[in-house]
Amino acid sequence: MSGEALRRELIGRARQASRDTDSALAALLRAGELEAALEDDEHGEATQARRLTDGLAGIWLATEANRDLRPHLAWLEQARLPSSLSLRRPEGYAYYALDLRAYARGAGQPGIAEKGLTAVGVRSIGTSLSAVVLAAAKARGARAQRFTVRPSGHPWQRRLAFTADQRALVEANRQGAFMVVDEGPGLSGSTFLAVGEALLALGIAAEQITFLCSHPADPGRLLASDAVSRWPRFRTWWPHGQAPARDMSAGRWRRVAFAGESQWPACWAQRERRKHLSPDGKQLMKFIGLPPYGESPLHRAEQLADAGYSPSVSSYASGYLAQPWQRGRPATRQDARFALSRMADYLAFRARACRSEPDGSDDLEAMMRTNVAEFLGQDLARGLQLRCEQPVHADARMAPHEWVIDEQGGLLKTDAVEHGDDHLFPGFCDIAWDIAGAIVEWDLSPGHARALLALYQQRTHDAVQARLRPYLVAYASLQLGCMKLALSTCEQSEQRRITEAAFFYRAALCRSVGIEARGWPLP
Repeated sequence: MSGEALRRELIGRARQASRDTDSALAALLRAGELEAALEDDEHGEATQARRLTDGLAGIWLATEANRDLRPHLAWLEQARLPSSLSLRRPEGYAYYALDLRAYARGAGQPGIAEKGLTAVGVRSIGTSLSAVVLAAAKARGARAQRFTVRPSGHPWQRRLAFTADQRALVEANRQGAFMVVDEGPGLSGSTFLAVGEALLALGIAAEQITFLCSHPADPGRLLASDAVSRWPRFRTWWPHGQAPARDMSAGRWRRVAFAGESQWPACWAQRERRKHLSPDGKQLMKFIGLPPYGESPLHRAEQLADAGYSPSVSSYASGYLAQPWQRGRPATRQDARFALSRMADYLAFRARACRSEPDGSDDLEAMMRTNVAEFLGQDLARGLQLRCEQPVHADARMAPHEWVIDEQGGLLKTDAVEHGDDHLFPGFCDIAWDIAGAIVEWDLSPGHARALLALYQQRTHDAVQARLRPYLVAYASLQLGCMKLALSTCEQSEQRRITEAAFFYRAALCRSVGIEARGWPLP
């Protein structure tokens, strides 16, 4: 992103920050992105960017409601920002419903007001997270300071060396409390451990150090070397709130959507967004991203609702999109003939209304070739390429159960707004991805597939069939890869469904490359 574009956006958001909570939150999170980028580049404006993040954190937490942002706005207007900034979208804010206010509560642990606090944020997300911790600690009367770090090295063996300025900050609060602030831990826990052990090396006692995490960790499962003995040395804190009474995450929605468990589709629970049903069962709240990251999915949800393809939008708050729980029944593959015209209309609408800029990435094609080599033991011809002529924010959820036949006999699309621009495949790609998804997921016969393509072309004049085959290969190979990963992490009760899905996708992959499907689907 250009420095000038981010400057203009931040000025606009900062001016709105004192007027409503969502504007303040969006400004805070974007300021954190700017701070992280400047810190990573060791840019001379990084200190001022940190002060901006701190000011916005105070306003968002309402600890400094009358904070004068004019000095920060004056700095933004004249700051010498780089012409190009490498920004990292914080995954916890955009995809995983990370609760900032929980981190603020973490700053209220006993003794901090008396001892003083040093918050060490792990970039990128640790900029705004540590700013919130700092603001919350100061609001409780604590003497507090913060800085951010970026450990480096192999993901399972991160290492950290503090700068001279950071060592001085640690020394200034040697007897105080230290909080390492990050989302996670991830698979290894090595990022938290790298920061904690760097503090130990400066003479800080382990009992002074707390890891502020987004969830608890089992040291026996962490992949960092000797994690089982290293992790328990440190205190840990994570949000201890209870899940909503009608939690619909991790496949639980199937209990409400289907008449019986025998009808349930396979579910990779760890890949699902957080969602819950209102106490009266009338509203589904689904996490689509905190502001500003949820703004684009919200816009698509409103577009699809206005066009009559998806349920209406009731509200958007704290990152959650609320829509009416759609009564009716999930569609099945037996409904394919009935659904073809509606699907063609929907795909044509997305091709027009959900356009994006191609990202120029070859990752999707690389995934396709790697997965075909692994699952089928053969290399694809170099001429088989994923041409991108109609780039869109893909739906990426075209399975029959994602469509609901409502009580009036209409067909509505659910779960349609956020998967095409998240951090997982497919990313921004051609509308052919969703057309391939419809053909594979509905297991369309050759005749029905030709009918869908003809209906779509009538509505768009896009001869998608000429570039479709590689997308059929890519789609089936990705889903097969997902089933392999899901099988390695799922509960025993889910294994049969995931195994059946793996056989289904392998058969589709074999058809798309023109070979016979034989044997166990996964290597």
